[in-house]
Amino acid sequence: MLADSSALLSCYRVLGALNPEKNVQIIQDRGTNKLYLLKEYEQYDADVYAWLQSHPIANMPQIIALSREGERLLVVEEYLAGETVQELLDTQGPFSEEAAADCILQLCTILSALHAAQPPIIHRDIKPSNLILSPDGVLKLIDVNAAKRCKEHTDRDTALLGTPGYAAPEQYGISSSSVQTDLFAVGSLMNVMLCGELPTTQTAGGRLGPIIRKCLELNPRNRYASAEELARAIRTTMRTAQPQGWRRLLPPGLRSGNPFLTAAALLGYLLLLCIGMTLDVQPAEHPANVLADRLLMSAMLICLVLFTGNFLNVQRFLPFSRRKGLRLVSILLGDVLIVLFFALCASILQTYVF
Repeated sequence: MLADSSALLSCYRVLGALNPEKNVQIIQDRGTNKLYLLKEYEQYDADVYAWLQSHPIANMPQIIALSREGERLLVVEEYLAGETVQELLDTQGPFSEEAAADCILQLCTILSALHAAQPPIIHRDIKPSNLILSPDGVLKLIDVNAAKRCKEHTDRDTALLGTPGYAAPEQYGISSSSVQTDLFAVGSLMNVMLCGELPTTQTAGGRLGPIIRKCLELNPRNRYASAEELARAIRTTMRTAQPQGWRRLLPPGLRSGNPFLTAAALLGYLLLLCIGMTLDVQPAEHPANVLADRLLMSAMLICLVLFTGNFLNVQRFLPFSRRKGLRLVSILLGDVLIVLFFALCASILQTYVF
């Protein structure tokens, strides 16, 4: 719903310009002190903003208020904290395959919700600077000023918008945009995340290479039919399909449902417990101390396995875990910290308890 611009702006105080080139300012609600973004657009699809205001999508900024001044649209939206994927690429370099796949799977979930609108909403400007990664590893999609409704029986787009390198051929007036238009941009995005270059300069290889090439097919019909189909292809290729419901809480080795892998994992965990509970780490005349040390050793071994197996995606909290080539180093550093933590716990028990 459009609001009067003067009445709308009177509710906020302007703190400063976040991006002067794009007319983006940080504002603060005078009543709650909560931060928002004030954006000003001259080219937009008002119907897209109105739909998003009444149908908020998870991991996209919530539209708080809209106001039109002549040909301009003023948008007050939720302020999302985090670094853009472009900033991470600039400071940390290319992503690992696992980190890139995790981001793209989250993006596919957002696109599925956009494309499920009737008629579908096409973002048309998916690129690293329009994706924010929060400190806890959650991906957010921003900036929908290039978005449009996917209209049937339209030969070509009337407004040619998009970013070179990410925009699909149909965005240049060849044909009309569709859900496959966004998937083309996702292919370019994956390529940049993996090797730091657009596919026109260098094509990424590895497990995601064939998926990228299919996304970048010139004919939209040869691309994936939907974001859900793309997500399934990524999960199958990476063999890291996230289990649903209670299965996602199971430790590594027990989530696949494969009886042989499950049996092997159970034996492995039992072996770790046996090793931890049978080590003679203290003289026998201190039975309580021996039991405590054995319990700590068992817990340490289990924690090492859970962390190394990325239980509940805990590795996302490690520095450099998304950087290609440094993921293994980050995991090893995490393992060292776990060992040091349990060593400290054992020292405290020996000093102050026993």
